[in-house]
Amino acid sequence: TTIKPQAKYLAAEYYLHREKDEKKLLSMQKKLANKNIVY
Repeated sequence: TTIKPQAKYLAAEYYLHREKDEKKLLSMQKKLANKNIVY
């Protein structure tokens, strides 16, 4: 299967956004962990 340039671009955008979201999630989890250390 051949990937169109546009699809490649969209995939790159998706991965960039996902990476940012994961970092946000990690920082949120850290903040929550600091509030209540017991899980």
